[in-house]
Amino acid sequence: MKTSSSTRLATMIAAIAIASLAATWAVGRVVSDYEQASKDREASARLTDKMKTVCVGRFLLDMPNDAQIDLGSATIDGIDLAAFKETREEFHQRLADREAQISTSTDRLGGNKNLESASTVSMDTGLVGKVFVHSRTVTEGTQGNGLGVERYRYEGLTVEAMVHGEGVSVDLVSKGRGPAWIGDVPELVKKLVANPGNRIPDEAGFCLDRAYVRDPLTAEQKERNSSHVSGVSCYVSWFIGAPSK
Repeated sequence: MKTSSSTRLATMIAAIAIASLAATWAVGRVVSDYEQASKDREASARLTDKMKTVCVGRFLLDMPNDAQIDLGSATIDGIDLAAFKETREEFHQRLADREAQISTSTDRLGGNKNLESASTVSMDTGLVGKVFVHSRTVTEGTQGNGLGVERYRYEGLTVEAMVHGEGVSVDLVSKGRGPAWIGDVPELVKKLVANPGNRIPDEAGFCLDRAYVRDPLTAEQKERNSSHVSGVSCYVSWFIGAPSK
């Protein structure tokens, strides 16, 4: 009888101890969660205290004021675009060097007709420069068509544009472009606007770093932009593009 009472007493003491430990753990967990929530609220308030709006592609994004933003590269209708800071003198020297490099390269037959055209462009936005058409490639042969054999011939050209204005240079390039579509590059150049301060445009378009492309642009042109933002204890990357046809 005495042994049974002692056992019951030990069991009760153990249960009380376990309950006390559980309560202590629960209180500690609540306090820890509360402290973490407070830290999260403080971090959120700090991040959103001072904000700035940036234009990325077709989107306006609010970012912390001290975030560092790299708008990265862009592609429109298979044409790669890159904008960067450059003086007028540096641009004209680079333009002359590039034209000389293309002109002195041999064509596909080993001749001296690699550069097929070099056109000067001057837009109402103040951008000036040149468009080069060069490096023609030809692929031809025969293939079966289910009924017999037919010949095929595919041609591609590199279309390259270099323009400058307001201390900003924009390079555009499309390789292997079909002869019927080489005019797409100069048409895109006509829509470019220098934007050295990355201000929010007052017209519809597609934002690059230090420049933007005016509308109209169609969904079939498949705009793409890749960028990232870093700073304030975060690093975020994104890829924005129109759906494929």
